[in-house]
Amino acid sequence: MNILKDLFTSIRFLIIMTVILGGIYPAILAGAGQFLFHHQANGSLLMKGDKVLGSELLGQKFEKLIYFHGRPNEFDKTTGASGIDPYITLENALLQAKRVADSRHVSQSMIHAWIYQYNEAPWVGLFGENKVNFVMLNEALDRLVS
Repeated sequence: MNILKDLFTSIRFLIIMTVILGGIYPAILAGAGQFLFHHQANGSLLMKGDKVLGSELLGQKFEKLIYFHGRPNEFDKTTGASGIDPYITLENALLQAKRVADSRHVSQSMIHAWIYQYNEAPWVGLFGENKVNFVMLNEALDRLVS
């Protein structure tokens, strides 16, 4: 009978842990995320009125000359999620500045100022490289020069 008692104890433990770890714990984390980090928990969406333009966290494909473009072939991948981040290097952004400025009929120095405004320095100044969120930069330029 000791085996049956141990079996029922194990099954009860399994059910309790499944409810706690599969239901209660994720609900608490989701609720805390919504409360503490509402914007991020909902995808960091870029909005224009009621229309969703995209996400600050995912690169989008921009083909028009007035926009900064992501890395080459970044959006042509069919497998995996690597390479869809919204960042380009600072050097890449500066190389595209003349094209964007000419297409938008604004000065290149204005575009440079906006690039540097959206530049993110390496973490603690040591790890990584300067990078620019081209999705947010394009959205800001659309608001400014529309």
